[in-house]
Amino acid sequence: MASFYVHYAMPFCVFAFNTTAVVSVLVYAYRSFTDRNASPEQAFYPTYLSVMFIIAVTFGWLLGDLNFWFNMQPCYNIEHLATYNNVNPSTQTMPSGQSVPTRGKRYQDAGKVYFEHNAILDVKRSMSFKMGELYCVAPIVDPNCKKNCGYDFWAVGINCCAEDVADFRCGEYNNPSAKNGLRLMHDEQRPNFRLAVMEAEGVHKIVSTHPIFFYWLHDPNKEIAHMKHKGFKGFVLLMIMSFFGYAGAAYLSLKYARGKFRAL
Repeated sequence: MASFYVHYAMPFCVFAFNTTAVVSVLVYAYRSFTDRNASPEQAFYPTYLSVMFIIAVTFGWLLGDLNFWFNMQPCYNIEHLATYNNVNPSTQTMPSGQSVPTRGKRYQDAGKVYFEHNAILDVKRSMSFKMGELYCVAPIVDPNCKKNCGYDFWAVGINCCAEDVADFRCGEYNNPSAKNGLRLMHDEQRPNFRLAVMEAEGVHKIVSTHPIFFYWLHDPNKEIAHMKHKGFKGFVLLMIMSFFGYAGAAYLSLKYARGKFRAL
């Protein structure tokens, strides 16, 4: 419930469902711990189940949320955003025939952008900003644009560039077939990438009015599938781990109970 699309589509329903599960477990635990009429043998297993249920719903909700926010929600967000094809990252032609710089505000709802075949990363104008980790940016440009060019499309990455020189090695930077961008959806990273762009503006004497950040890729759809696979893989691994964890706990509890009741 917490990990996948139902959380994205109906967050309130998921919250209500999970809250109901937690309350139900707590009520069961309270009744188990306060039952004075049960013998030690009768009280042992309800008490054991209460502890296991509390652990299950607590970690299930917590780990499910983490899996959702870090792996699944960015995929769902991108799939609900717009896709733009054949975009010139530097200039665009107005209906009047006038050529103007391409501005990011025109593509604020972009999730996937397929650029024109001549789009490249301008590594010479790349920049980094260090805040614990190294936040790397490089403008996506049309090399044929010589004047009145826009610099609002930026390729990004973390810890994949040099700190003191223009050296961008993020994404598929060395793949000549990579001409596409997948939108950065981690909001907590965006301010640091914005500061890196501001540094690039000052050092390279360019202007980026409405920067938009992308991962530089050949196949955005393949990357989305990879991100989803990572989320499903984490979900399955945690299920397997919890199964063996609960099996081990049941075995130890049974062994403890037999020894205790035999002594009694």
